[in-house]
Amino acid sequence: MTSITNLIKSSVFILSLTTLCTTRALAQFSTPNSNGAIHYNGGDVGIGTTSPSQLGTDIPTLDLRGQRPQRTGALKGYSSDESIGWTIMRADDSSAPDGLNISTKDAAPINFRTGGTDLRFSIRENGDIGVGTLTPSYTGTDIPTLDLRGQRPQRTGALKGYSSDESIGWSIMRADDSSLPAGLVISTIDAAPINFRVGPDTKMKIDSNGYVGIGTINPDSKLTVAGKVHAQEIKVTVNAGADFVFEENYDLTPLEELDQYVKANKHLPEIASAKEMESEGILLAETNIKLLQKIEELTLHLIEQNKQLQEQKNEISIMKEQVSSLMSK
Repeated sequence: MTSITNLIKSSVFILSLTTLCTTRALAQFSTPNSNGAIHYNGGDVGIGTTSPSQLGTDIPTLDLRGQRPQRTGALKGYSSDESIGWTIMRADDSSAPDGLNISTKDAAPINFRTGGTDLRFSIRENGDIGVGTLTPSYTGTDIPTLDLRGQRPQRTGALKGYSSDESIGWSIMRADDSSLPAGLVISTIDAAPINFRVGPDTKMKIDSNGYVGIGTINPDSKLTVAGKVHAQEIKVTVNAGADFVFEENYDLTPLEELDQYVKANKHLPEIASAKEMESEGILLAETNIKLLQKIEELTLHLIEQNKQLQEQKNEISIMKEQVSSLMSK
């Protein structure tokens, strides 16, 4: 009986020791000492290091350490014949571009998916980037393209930028439904203006009130241009012209009064002086109508003078006939 009891105790002791050793092995495991040793400790795995750097106290971490300075450990995946493969690593030497490098061995694209099947992001072998599409449309054979595809008809993909609290932000997109005006929409979520810069200088600005400034950041009208404007044609719509000059009751200034006014003021009535034009500028539509008014007034004066000349010619003709009649007697 005593022998059976001792046997049971020995079995329990051996089982307990085996369990303890197994549990301990799961808690800390390492391969034979070498530069590429694998170490497992408390849920973290280190390759090339016995103390893997943790992302957090409760986040299991795979820590890949490079075996020389300026090169990290790498994740790689290859087919059995190594005809296709991928690599994720970083090197700050001449072996690879600086920064994190995600690459494929062959000319395959890099695709980012969620849910296993849903494509979200694709980088093609020619440098084109597709968001929501595997085949970004090319803008040219040698022009890298970012192609943003919407997830439903009549809405394109969008570019957006926001602050952390979303108090300020911008977006670029197009929608042909009722959610936005038709066409490309460039907008800010707050009342901030949109500035177009070349280098450090703002070349064009759209204010929150709809004013557009070209060459100025302080537009004071729907369009303010600080500089010259070259156009083949400019159309100005007005509420009324200057045809009122030809009405029968129009009060046409006599030439004698006009002569006195010009001598005293050095400019025509109802036309701004040169000094006023320099300081205040001119309103194109109003000025053109005023100039047309003066041309029409000049036309009336010419018509009146022509009538007077015709009357004088008739009078002279009659006088000539009378003189000729007297001389013939």
